[in-house]
Amino acid sequence: MNRTSIVVFISGAALGAVSLWFLGAGRGSVGSTSESSAEPAKSVSARRVSISPEKLKVIQIETALLEPTKVRQQMQVPATITLNVDRRATVSPRVPGIVRQVDVVLGQKVKAGQRLAMIESPDVGTARLLVRSHRFDLQVSKRDAEWRALITKNVELLMTDLATKPEAKTLEIKYANKPLGHDRGMLLSSYAKYELTRHEELKQLELFKKNLIGEHLIHQSQHGREGAQAEFESAMEQTRFDVLQEKRISDQKVQQAEVDLIDAVQRLRLLGVPGDDPSLDLDLNSSEIVSADWTKSIVMEDVAAYPIVAAFDGTITSRTVVPSQKVDMGAPLFTLADLSTVRVSAQIAEKDFSSLADLKLGDVIDVIAPGTTNKVVHGNIIYIGAEVDPQTRTVPVIAETPNATGQLRPGQFCRVNLERAEQDGVLAVPGSAVVEWNGKSGVFVALKDGKSFDFQPVILDQQPVDDKHMVVVRQGLSAGQTVVTGGAFMLKSELILSLEPEEE
Repeated sequence: MNRTSIVVFISGAALGAVSLWFLGAGRGSVGSTSESSAEPAKSVSARRVSISPEKLKVIQIETALLEPTKVRQQMQVPATITLNVDRRATVSPRVPGIVRQVDVVLGQKVKAGQRLAMIESPDVGTARLLVRSHRFDLQVSKRDAEWRALITKNVELLMTDLATKPEAKTLEIKYANKPLGHDRGMLLSSYAKYELTRHEELKQLELFKKNLIGEHLIHQSQHGREGAQAEFESAMEQTRFDVLQEKRISDQKVQQAEVDLIDAVQRLRLLGVPGDDPSLDLDLNSSEIVSADWTKSIVMEDVAAYPIVAAFDGTITSRTVVPSQKVDMGAPLFTLADLSTVRVSAQIAEKDFSSLADLKLGDVIDVIAPGTTNKVVHGNIIYIGAEVDPQTRTVPVIAETPNATGQLRPGQFCRVNLERAEQDGVLAVPGSAVVEWNGKSGVFVALKDGKSFDFQPVILDQQPVDDKHMVVVRQGLSAGQTVVTGGAFMLKSELILSLEPEEE
């Protein structure tokens, strides 16, 4: 044998030895054929890892016996965070005017009723002046009504006293300082005349009884008394009618003044003047007396000032106004949004929506948003679409979630977990049992020796949402197997390490 043949022989022997070493190593990692055949549902692609007792104590493997069970899986779908449209408003003036002052900046948080800007509006000024005029008319009419009511009361007392036919002098003294209006002279003079004729009749009657006068004078005195009495009674009736009529007219004036004031205040309120404005005060029972120097207190009143205020607590998300700017009615000045709650809008594919048969309003869902401290927040479903979008073939589902910290921002993408309908008699494992290796999802199956574990590729109904929720296994496992539910990731690491070639 020549030198060249010897070299070729040695090289072939070396290659054969290396090949035998690799085959032996491969059989050592997979295990003996007899032990592999003892395991149920073992696939050709399975890989085995053996853990020493010392490592088992550290890894703390948890296992569960696989049996048919009831499962309610969760489906995770993409969603978008949007503003709560019920708590978003475009702030606009109801009247044209000139902006005097802007009190807030973009992004500022404001409270309900806080002033955002001040506008000078001629329309508001005219409406305030009208309110003030009608308020003064009401005060005047009230004073007149009170005066008429006092006169009516005194006249009624006077007529009650007149019915007892007292001395005229006594009545004059009693009612000397009591207001009786223009009826005083007519009523008292007619009564004085009646009293005089009555005394004259009595006097003539006494003289006739003494045969000092004839019967003619008796009749004359009687007719005089009857005429005076008729005149007095007529004065009484006329006075009663006059005082009641005048009181009725004064009361009607008060009512009309109240209606005019109410109308003027409502007109001012329709212009959007805030409710705490003094001009909107509608205390119709106020007994405040209009002072003589009343006009001095209103000379410098800023009647044209028109404050723009926030309707609710929120954040200024847009501002389009500056001082001295002329604004028209309905022009958008600010956008106010309450970000303490936001809405999460998800579009569910038509093929997946049927599996959410139990979904209903009020259900609590998990919202996973990147960048949030707690990662997962909870929301309540407020709307489930009744129709499938013909363009996207999806069904909208909208939830509302609190956002007290402001971490959820409108326009942000997120994910939501929705519960599927319950399935019965299926094999399921928790999300913590599922790991991915060599591009395949699988679980570790515990062998009878308690220290060996096979990685078993599986086909899942869906990928696990988290470690706690159960996922249905469609293929790869069978009932009666013991699967690893805790520590699967550590087993995956050990499996990877066991397959790496040892360094020389």
